[in-house]
Amino acid sequence: SLNSSDVFQFMELSYDNSYTYDEDIVASMLSGSFLDEDKYVDIIMEACKTYNANPYYIVARILQEQDKDGTTLVEGNGYKGQYVGYYNIFNIGASGNGEDKVILNGLKKAEEYEWTSLELALRGGIKIIAENYIAIGQNTLYLQKFDVDNSDGKLFWHQYMQNLLAAQKEGETLRKTFSDMGNLDGEYTFIIPVFKNMPKTAAPRPSTATTNTPTTTELVRVNVTNS
Repeated sequence: SLNSSDVFQFMELSYDNSYTYDEDIVASMLSGSFLDEDKYVDIIMEACKTYNANPYYIVARILQEQDKDGTTLVEGNGYKGQYVGYYNIFNIGASGNGEDKVILNGLKKAEEYEWTSLELALRGGIKIIAENYIAIGQNTLYLQKFDVDNSDGKLFWHQYMQNLLAAQKEGETLRKTFSDMGNLDGEYTFIIPVFKNMPKTAAPRPSTATTNTPTTTELVRVNVTNS
């Protein structure tokens, strides 16, 4: 992961008061998306400063969770007649077995937080990410996926996302944005964990192919036995 693209999954995610965040970069990242309006740029900039979160990261997280067009969780139309008028931009609580369960759990969580608009979902989601992850030491995309920081006295259990490659993909989004805006040479802080007692040879990278054909590395195997 220590290359010019993947390294951005280790970028520090808290708000740096000594750095001037450019709202034009945020607007460019949101261009063509379901949040492509000045008011959403303003909300992100203000909420990130209030709750101590890097606005560029926040937008990369939104795009990772919702893509440009958005999903059922940000349309406000509910799902199968339930939870109409609720929004969950960051997919907070959207987990479970099967698509129906994931969507309904996400909308139920939005109802619990009373996120009845995109504005409320933005502010509320940023607050949760900042307080529940960044503030307790999970201050990079990598650490939010792989909880190897013991700042909160716990290890390995507090992951933000299920997607194994989410941290890398969001890092790619950040790097591309900085490159497109001519800001790749800016000053960034990276927090890179160093592990002891590691093997001398790196493990091969898992395949990302969307096929059921086993890869040559066979790093992941599922053994099913009938009882």
